[in-house]
Amino acid sequence: MAATIPTTDLELTTAEGGIAPYPAILGIAELGPVVYHEPSSSYVVTTYYDCARVLGDARSFRQPAVMYETLFGAPTMTSVEGKRHKELRSIWSSAFTRAEVRSRCEGMVEEAVRRRVDDVCRRVAAGEQVEVVRNLTRQIPSDVIAEMTGVPREDKSDFIRWSDQLVAIFESEAATGERKAELQMHGAQGVASLNDYVAGRLRSGAHDDAPDLIGDMVRSDVSMSVEEMVASVSLLVFGGNDTSSNLMATTLWALGRHPEQWELLKQDRSLVPHAIEEVNRWWSVGQTNWRVADEGAEVAGVSIPAGSTVLCLVGAANRDPSRWDDPHKFDITREYLRNLGFGSGSHMCLGKSLAQLEIETWLNNMLDGLPRWRVARADWNAPFGTPLGPAALVIEADPGGRWRGDVCGDGRGVNEHRPVSGMRGDRGE
Repeated sequence: MAATIPTTDLELTTAEGGIAPYPAILGIAELGPVVYHEPSSSYVVTTYYDCARVLGDARSFRQPAVMYETLFGAPTMTSVEGKRHKELRSIWSSAFTRAEVRSRCEGMVEEAVRRRVDDVCRRVAAGEQVEVVRNLTRQIPSDVIAEMTGVPREDKSDFIRWSDQLVAIFESEAATGERKAELQMHGAQGVASLNDYVAGRLRSGAHDDAPDLIGDMVRSDVSMSVEEMVASVSLLVFGGNDTSSNLMATTLWALGRHPEQWELLKQDRSLVPHAIEEVNRWWSVGQTNWRVADEGAEVAGVSIPAGSTVLCLVGAANRDPSRWDDPHKFDITREYLRNLGFGSGSHMCLGKSLAQLEIETWLNNMLDGLPRWRVARADWNAPFGTPLGPAALVIEADPGGRWRGDVCGDGRGVNEHRPVSGMRGDRGE
């Protein structure tokens, strides 16, 4: 008998759900474990266990190669599967193990963090309102990835600008019509600029004998075309900038809304890694993860035809009540259970250990130096499907009171949770 699938025609690339998409995605999750999104003709998977299964099954569900090859201009480890994926990932996998990251990068990260954090803390203590995305959280990962790739620090502002442009291609996956074309064009401009820059670095021979990540690739035994080399470095620069930056800013925002959790961290620094994981569960930077059904498959009793687009709704999966008690509550002391914030399966984020080191070092330095503070303003990069984080976050000293944020008590989102327009009916299959 044919399964009945709930449907939605919610426009995913608008800020209809308020700041960040939580009211919207939780509304989608309430429709069922698999929901059909008509505008993008995709199957949306909403639960933790079903998302983990899709992301972990590379044979049945492959990465959307066209999207990633459009993004970076050639095949990279994100767009291929099987043997070729293992080969490309192996170029840098040893450099990003937890032990190697701690050994190779700890001093570099501490230096990058301390310089930036000390300046921000002094300015806040002096009574200044400080915008921390531009002045802090976007700068630290860029400093680190520039150092690791052997690229001059004076070029990192270009990295940030190009990375921001590349994000538009992710957003375009859920868009339609003119909006889709507009986003793809904007993203293509960033790709072209970043790839041209990387190609110039490779042609210069500056990395041939250098002890940096580009040098590791140049000297690797893995056979790669020039286009694949350029695309792989562009991927590295993009990933090294975006995830850490957004997670840092989101962490500060979350702790500003929950000052009692900030005080817990000041009293017990062993909670710092737990706090970062909890932020990435509760307000996930990676809200979505796309796959293509390589062959016919079944998820939660729903038949998904071969060639169909599958959208893992990570932001909802990380709030799944069947896995976490009181999932909408932000609690850095909760029992640790693995979440999907850094992905899962063979395509799990390669730079996870580096991101964790950067954010742990940054947060410890903030706890050391930041006076009593509060969030004065937060503006969000709301479009659905993009890496989620504040586009701007202004903090200021708060000598006496407790700032009351704009997140309702259950943590569902900026607005009271309510039915979202575009939710309707069932789709018979």
